[in-house]
Amino acid sequence: MPLSDIPKHDVVMIYGANTAETLPIMVNTLLEAKHNGTKFIIVDPRQTSTVNLAALHLQINIGEDFALSTLMLKMILDSGWHNSEFIAKRTNGFEETAQYIQSTSADYLLESTGIPFEKIREAVELLRTAERPLFLTGRGNDQNSRGVASTLAVINLSLALGANYGTLTGQANGQGGREHGMKADQLPGYRLITDKAAREHVAKVWGINESDLPGPGYSAFELLQAIGRKEIRGLFVLGSNPVVSSPDTDQVKKWLSTMDHLVVVDTFLSETASIADVVLPGSLWAEEAGSTTNLEGRVVLREALRFPPEGARTDIEIILEMEQRLGTAKYFSYGRSLVADPPVLYSQGTKNTSSLDPYPPQIGGTGPVVT
Repeated sequence: MPLSDIPKHDVVMIYGANTAETLPIMVNTLLEAKHNGTKFIIVDPRQTSTVNLAALHLQINIGEDFALSTLMLKMILDSGWHNSEFIAKRTNGFEETAQYIQSTSADYLLESTGIPFEKIREAVELLRTAERPLFLTGRGNDQNSRGVASTLAVINLSLALGANYGTLTGQANGQGGREHGMKADQLPGYRLITDKAAREHVAKVWGINESDLPGPGYSAFELLQAIGRKEIRGLFVLGSNPVVSSPDTDQVKKWLSTMDHLVVVDTFLSETASIADVVLPGSLWAEEAGSTTNLEGRVVLREALRFPPEGARTDIEIILEMEQRLGTAKYFSYGRSLVADPPVLYSQGTKNTSSLDPYPPQIGGTGPVVT
């Protein structure tokens, strides 16, 4: 969804996202929307900077987003405020959803949220009288212990009102990574790795046998748990700091410390890198070219500003070197074409490239060696 669409909505309800600090590029858009009369409902257990935008702050108990959305939908259905025409034309399974909602206890849901009933009623009133309501969910809603159910509950609520819905990604290029199949149960293009036709298609493009593709693997935290059970004894970590970013950090650090071999690629000696057997100096985002799928779903070319300093390599160079040593380099024949043309430095309007090596050290040649 284009950010420019946000001010076109008269009520925006945001779950679990401190956009003012984590998505600062959105702030001007949100301020424009507020100036134009948009009312914001912010669902967050904390008093964040984003709450300053709110016409209404629902200070929810941690992890109870599902209860809030379910209660609000129950109130809407009980009062007949749902958009029957939209539901009939655009949805499936409404009857089953409504039947489930009616079986829930409003008192139990209300107690679970920890929010005064008057505030929830005010939120429902704002949404049901809005001409163009919008729901946005962030990682506080999507990635709690009941993230799937919580997100589906918000979607059900938005559909019942005929409202718009969108998600706020939690990490830079998170969507781009998923589009490339960087999940243990997916192939590129959001194809399921268990889908026979998808496997055959991707294998043909890659020039390999379909049987060479693995089956579904562990999710991120399941993988760490498997390390704790000693099912996995070696790990290559690129662009992540799981000792800090994972739940139960003390336990995760203990698990990683017991591995036979831990390799970390990073630009800093992170908490995970500090317990690794091998640390490879990688590159910052401004030191290698690539593409990013931004918040609006647009694929953006990102040019390199400069090359990594001496002794470091770009991430793709490290991966290609490993492929050579593992005997699978034939699948990566593009090699140097992935290394950006020399970046151009500008000084007072004058191009200056004299201090830049035209190419980083070639894979397998001179320069830092992956060991």
